[in-house]
Amino acid sequence: LIWTGDWLSEDERLTEDALNSCSSSLEALQSELTEVETILEAMLLDTVDGLEPLYPPSLQKTVGGISVRLDKLAARVDGVTPRPGDEGRRARRKKLSRSMVVEFERCDLLTSRMEKAKTAQRAT
Repeated sequence: LIWTGDWLSEDERLTEDALNSCSSSLEALQSELTEVETILEAMLLDTVDGLEPLYPPSLQKTVGGISVRLDKLAARVDGVTPRPGDEGRRARRKKLSRSMVVEFERCDLLTSRMEKAKTAQRAT
């Protein structure tokens, strides 16, 4: 006789699925940020005298969109509430939250860098 049910309770399954979904979404956003950083570095290497290039508005919108999606993801993670005593999922949720803080900082750095370049271009 083989048991084919889920070994997790319904609440635990919902929490596990939510954390898996959030983790996958975060990985996708991290990849997008890495792509943007790669594009920015390539643009910087293509400039003369190490001046900051004028970044296209589409790139700025991309970073803004990633930031908005990170905000929404943070709300989803905050909405995941593991049961009392479920330290494994509680720790996983905390790790996801910390990872999102790092990604927010990356977004802020990219936005700041593009704004500085825009300001420098206006000054010249």
